[in-house]
Amino acid sequence: MTANPTRVRRTLASLIALAVSGTALADFVADLDTLAGRKFSARLNAIDVIRSSGHPQALAVLQATLDGRLYRHKSDRLLVIAEACEPGSLRLTNAVTGDDLGTRRPGR
Repeated sequence: MTANPTRVRRTLASLIALAVSGTALADFVADLDTLAGRKFSARLNAIDVIRSSGHPQALAVLQATLDGRLYRHKSDRLLVIAEACEPGSLRLTNAVTGDDLGTRRPGR
């Protein structure tokens, strides 16, 4: 059985793209952790890196940071963006993926 060269090239290109996007995602997550940290100079650097990352969530994360809506979820340490949605409730969004995490009451 001989391999189709075009198919092999496409498969290799896909695997390389996945590897690069996985690395980019890991870098984005690391920069988010730095952004949520306490060291001011490191946070400034993380803002520049996130801004230039091209990640689909970059703008949402930076805006949430500016607005004071970027939080770390206590139970699983997940970074979330919180928005007031109804009296006494917050809508949570995964800061990395943009997935809707539902609504929660603060402190729960």
